Amino acid sequence: MENKLPQGQTSTLEYPVFDQVANAPMKAIPLQIIPTFHGMTTKDPDAFLFEFDVLYRGYDYTIDPQKLKIFPSTLKGEALRWFMGLGG
Repeated sequence: MENKLPQGQTSTLEYPVFDQVANAPMKAIPLQIIPTFHGMTTKDPDAFLFEFDVLYRGYDYTIDPQKLKIFPSTLKGEALRWFMGLGG
């Protein structure tokens, strides 16, 4: 997938996770039930990861490449910036 940026602009962001299984089977999950994590210090990241794992196992996302493909969409704000800053 190619990013289209205005002429003269470059992106320094790289997706930090290598997609090991490009064609991992994916199921549609209603957006309303997807948990999100903003990285606030008042929220417990372990509780979020537990909720993430329980929800996605219910949709048969049991292998890491499937989970890694969907995980970034659960991150918002500072948490997403941190994740994208991990580099590849």
